[in-house]
Amino acid sequence: MQSAVAVCVFTLDRVRTVLLALSLIVLLKTAWILLLPTFGG
Repeated sequence: MQSAVAVCVFTLDRVRTVLLALSLIVLLKTAWILLLPTFGG
């Protein structure tokens, strides 16, 4: 039973990390797209 809980917690932790990284990348891309005309023009 303990191992199943450990695997569950581990999986959730990994998923949370991946989601966090993805949201960070999307945020950076959005900022890049918004700021690019300002510096380019």
